[in-house]
Amino acid sequence: MKRLILITLAAFVLVLSSSTPSDAQVVYGDPMQGSAQFIYQSWTVDDDISGEKFDLSQWYLPVYAFIPVYENTEIHFSTATAGSSTDSAGSDVSLAGMNDTRLSVLHSLYEDKVLLGAGLNLPTGKTKLDQDETIVGNLLSADFLSLPAKRYGEGFGLYIEAAYAEKISNLSFGGGIGYLLNASYSPVEDIDSYDPGNRFVIAVNGALDHQYGNVYSYIRYNSYGVATQDDIDVYKMGAIAEFSLGSNVIYQKFRLHGGIRVLLRSPDEHLVDGELVEFEENNNGSEFRFFSDLGYNLQNIGLASILLDYKMVSANGFDESSEYYDGKATLFGIGAAFERAFSEQFTAGVQIKSHSGSANDGNVDLSGLEIGLMLRVIL
Repeated sequence: MKRLILITLAAFVLVLSSSTPSDAQVVYGDPMQGSAQFIYQSWTVDDDISGEKFDLSQWYLPVYAFIPVYENTEIHFSTATAGSSTDSAGSDVSLAGMNDTRLSVLHSLYEDKVLLGAGLNLPTGKTKLDQDETIVGNLLSADFLSLPAKRYGEGFGLYIEAAYAEKISNLSFGGGIGYLLNASYSPVEDIDSYDPGNRFVIAVNGALDHQYGNVYSYIRYNSYGVATQDDIDVYKMGAIAEFSLGSNVIYQKFRLHGGIRVLLRSPDEHLVDGELVEFEENNNGSEFRFFSDLGYNLQNIGLASILLDYKMVSANGFDESSEYYDGKATLFGIGAAFERAFSEQFTAGVQIKSHSGSANDGNVDLSGLEIGLMLRVIL
């Protein structure tokens, strides 16, 4: 049961998922461990309609650790630093600094069937962006780019979460809820009292063990509060529903992890003539992603893997003649990775991946290169 609770937590965790490695869920009773990564991406964006062509690059350095305090209680810590730059404004502009820091305490009860957690989002991230930095920040938020750091600072936050997990024979299932309470902060210069609104998330999930691994799935629903500026309602993000289905397979020296992820969005609300109005059309398109990782264990050497993924962002709900229209985007990724455990305490890895695709119904050509390094330490 101790390892069952990680499945439930992974399906709904509020804040840590944005900067935590995918294998860093809670496993009670494990020793203290930490990990660090270095990721570099370089993109070229070529707009056939406007004739604009520019480069966008980013390096990203996340650090994560969890520390067992006493039986069934752990402290989790994560933070990151990132640097982004582009020449899209006709000259080189950059945005660099810390991301926010997340600190949480998690405790399990009733033979690890129940998980309770509370934590803080500490505002160490870069805020009060100037005009040039805002240019970079707007590019990072594009849905069709798979950049690791989409934003930097988001202000102070307090979150609570609870989860329940159960196991019957080879079937595991669970559910969880969480609430994030955000304080106001200054995202850009001359804006001092922006409150992004609170967030509520609920999720259910399940996993079925089989002879060679397991099959898992989860459904997660995110609801967002109204964002205010000087106590005036200015924006409300539409709810987001996620569905994921995947499988892990181990057969002799082969290891396969693959699956799909679907993300559905409801319409946003925007300020129009002083009034918050919900658009009839979706402001952002739905997303579909396929991912796969096929590895082969080279005896006494390490695990070598081939990586394949595909991402599609559908056109939003507006007519093509509308100024709000964003066309369909597709992105393919192919790469290779290698991971080696030098001892029971130290594991290191390297990854390289090439990206290609298009956005805005094929009118924008995309190409990218990603290089990643990883180090994991168990004490």
